[in-house]
Amino acid sequence: MLITQINSAEIKVGIESVKSLRDGSVQIETGSVQETETLTNCIKDKLGDKIGTHIQRPRKPRLKTMNIPEEISTDNIEDTIMAQYTEIDTGKGEIIPKFIYETKRHTRNIVIEVNSQTRMKLIENKVKIGLINCNIEDYLVAVRCFKCSRFYHRTSNCRGQ
Repeated sequence: MLITQINSAEIKVGIESVKSLRDGSVQIETGSVQETETLTNCIKDKLGDKIGTHIQRPRKPRLKTMNIPEEISTDNIEDTIMAQYTEIDTGKGEIIPKFIYETKRHTRNIVIEVNSQTRMKLIENKVKIGLINCNIEDYLVAVRCFKCSRFYHRTSNCRGQ
């Protein structure tokens, strides 16, 4: 239905690939953001009541702030970092706290989500939170394949070999 109703040459959109997914949905890749928005608007106009659209946005990087003090929580971490680290020129809501976890050595770490510019500023320096200098690293989750026992990052594929 999508291929018969939408003519990509008519709306001047270059479609790079069309994939059918397991859940019955269709993934369409275009060359640029403007082409994606043009295609989305055309689908909504012609097939709005029959087909829903969703534009996939890139995820923001997550950072792990290690060894945070006890008085820091997910509610006040953004204000604390912004007050003590004045080189970051971001607005309110740019540092999004996700969760706090405790390690085996009973130190508290917090995972925050930031944009790419803020990530670059935070990664290159230690951040002082309260009276403690805290290291900041990328927060990556290693997933284990139970077919081949390899560890791999969430975005890559493991073929079970």
